[in-house]
Amino acid sequence: MLNVLLREQRQVETSIETVMAAIERGVITNTTTKRLKELEARQEELNKQIIIEKSKNAVRVSEEQIRAYYKEALALEAQMLINYLVKEIVMYDDRIEIFFHKPTRNSPDESRGCFVYTGRQENFDVEIWIV
Repeated sequence: MLNVLLREQRQVETSIETVMAAIERGVITNTTTKRLKELEARQEELNKQIIIEKSKNAVRVSEEQIRAYYKEALALEAQMLINYLVKEIVMYDDRIEIFFHKPTRNSPDESRGCFVYTGRQENFDVEIWIV
């Protein structure tokens, strides 16, 4: 499906270039203006569909890759280990949120995260995320 969308996107881009060349040559009519608007709308729709299709390609991470990532992290010195594993710690009056780095860096959508843990430790609610 992604290949079909990309092929159609290239065709639409070529059509837009053709209409623009006609406009640059002075062929400005209601038809060329209407066609350009149609092509631009289709191009925008295709861009959205391509982004959706790309996000459907899940990144598969094997258990061995995850183990290797954390094994490497555990071999580092303390501060380096924290910098390597922990992305962000957010402290509130009543809770702490800890965000860990993902074991892989090749994700189609960097905003996706994985909620790992919620619980209460002493006087704080704790949330742990892998992002």
